[in-house]
Amino acid sequence: MIGAPESSTEGGSGARRRRRRPSAFSLTLTTITGIVLLLISVPNLGPAVRAGRAQGTPGTFVAAQRACVHHLSHESCSWRGTFTSQDGRDRRRDSYLYGDVALNPGQRIAAIDVGRPDRVYTGPSREWILTAGLLLLGAGLLLVPFARVLVRRS
Repeated sequence: MIGAPESSTEGGSGARRRRRRPSAFSLTLTTITGIVLLLISVPNLGPAVRAGRAQGTPGTFVAAQRACVHHLSHESCSWRGTFTSQDGRDRRRDSYLYGDVALNPGQRIAAIDVGRPDRVYTGPSREWILTAGLLLLGAGLLLVPFARVLVRRS
């Protein structure tokens, strides 16, 4: 029958559905997507964990300008300014303060540098959740092509 699912009989006991093998295209697309997600998440894992724990180089952030990005249904804002470490060795202009903190231009606030080149934090961040999710999704997508092989062998 055209369009009917493939079936086979097993010892005359009845019909059983056979799973279709994924196409080479879908396996390639899954693998590439998994690799891209890992390339995005793995380098950001360390800074995201440090941001989640608020661990890093303490210092001061001086607010200069509030920058906002408009998304489909909301607005996301942060402050651009200068971060200076407590010991004065590290001074970075054009740093962004993570989150929309109520500040005025020229105002100083305690901040932590977790190792990101352009972002500092005032305290713990939950951005590690997205990074961990991308890491798990990427690893899971890379396992898809191998799961069928492993299931067949057992």
